[in-house]
Amino acid sequence: MTKHVAPVVLACLFLLTARGQDEITAKIELQNVNGSFRLEKDTGAQSFDQGQQGSSYTIQSIGTNAEQFVISSDITTNGWSYFRNVNTTESNAVDIGVYDAGVSGNLLVFLRLQGGGFWCGSLHPTNDVWMRAQYNAVNVEGWVLQR
Repeated sequence: MTKHVAPVVLACLFLLTARGQDEITAKIELQNVNGSFRLEKDTGAQSFDQGQQGSSYTIQSIGTNAEQFVISSDITTNGWSYFRNVNTTESNAVDIGVYDAGVSGNLLVFLRLQGGGFWCGSLHPTNDVWMRAQYNAVNVEGWVLQR
């Protein structure tokens, strides 16, 4: 008897668009298939009001020391965002977090993007975004929308 083992599939579809005069639409689909295990999640399209127009897009080189991700001064209040590690080497990750200058003086990491990995979500309105490459400098693509 031949045993068939399905490959691990992890797919995520990301849709973030500005529609109408003051609306942002986000949709995430996640699928995991590993052998007989299967899990799917589809948020469906969710719409959010955008208080004022504006966005900041850049690709920034991030080194192995913590550094602030540059968001244009046109953005006065952080909103929905998208970050992607442009590096194609999966093991060369970038850590994302906030800088705790008051207590520990350290980058407090809450997210790690492997090479090619991405993240989408709504940022805290006023916190700066800090990043640090794990092994070698990587390019990070970032798009932040005005809240």
